[in-house]
Amino acid sequence: MNRQPIETPIAFTVEDGRSHGLSRAMMRSSRYKKPWRGVRIKAENAEDTFVRASLAQLQRPDAVISHSTAAELLGLPVRPGGGLHLTTDTDKAPQAKTRAQLPGTIAHRSTLSADDSMTLATPVIAPSNFDGGRTGIEQLTAPATHPLPDGVRITTPLRTWVDLAAQGLPVDDLVAVGDALISLRFSFCTSAELLDAVRQLRPIRGVRHLRQAAELIRAGTDSVKETELRLAIVKAGFPEPEINVPVLDPATGGRIAQPDLQYRALRIAIEYDGDHHRVDRKQWQHDLVRNDGLIDLGWRVLLATDLTLREGKQWTRFIDRLAALVHDQQRGIR
Repeated sequence: MNRQPIETPIAFTVEDGRSHGLSRAMMRSSRYKKPWRGVRIKAENAEDTFVRASLAQLQRPDAVISHSTAAELLGLPVRPGGGLHLTTDTDKAPQAKTRAQLPGTIAHRSTLSADDSMTLATPVIAPSNFDGGRTGIEQLTAPATHPLPDGVRITTPLRTWVDLAAQGLPVDDLVAVGDALISLRFSFCTSAELLDAVRQLRPIRGVRHLRQAAELIRAGTDSVKETELRLAIVKAGFPEPEINVPVLDPATGGRIAQPDLQYRALRIAIEYDGDHHRVDRKQWQHDLVRNDGLIDLGWRVLLATDLTLREGKQWTRFIDRLAALVHDQQRGIR
């Protein structure tokens, strides 16, 4: 009679594996990966950051997941990659300095208050999948959907933002994360809470960048690309545009459009078109109707894409067109 396969957790210590009936040979099979000594992870979950973070905490229960790893698990706009970041509290775990560092992890030591960490029961989904779903804060407070009952202890969104500055994140990237924190999509904190957190910071690494970023963070941004475009326009010498403000039909009061960025007094709308604007037929048709409605009201619409932000010639062309639109609209309004 064939034996039924032994059910094991996604991630476990070798000791726990033995308690589940796994032999040494079984735990050395291709079904499991060995990220470091004494632990195993199911092969199909070997690259799952949430599972790997849980596994790291099995070995380092005194540590919390932090920095860019915490940001990735929260769905914040950071570039994934590198090792898992773990932070131990210098007050509660003074012995951590002498403990061996786990392979593939980056160890930090810092003071962690009770308000600096939280348990993440399930990884927050990618921001690109937020549309039509739950906000980031709703996901944080929802019941666990991931088969790791103990969850993963991570730094809070605000503390993660502070740690990203210490990790060396540039000002523009800190603005993008800050825009996400206070956006309706995430709703992790308010503008007031973010500014208050910056004011209370002592002189730590990255604090100057945090203060600069805090002055540039704006509510209402829908994506990191909108943030990037807004900052680039301001750096090019233009006034700061308004963000996602509805344009209303003066006759009916109905909403015609809600441009990503706009100069309302000049009737100039700036839209960032990602790939979904190109491949989603419904979105493409919506964009056409939106733009026609703006043009009928005397607005001019300027489009930007990822290529606009990435290629020097395209960016120069965009800036030249924006300058021409500003000149034309100013002359027409006089």
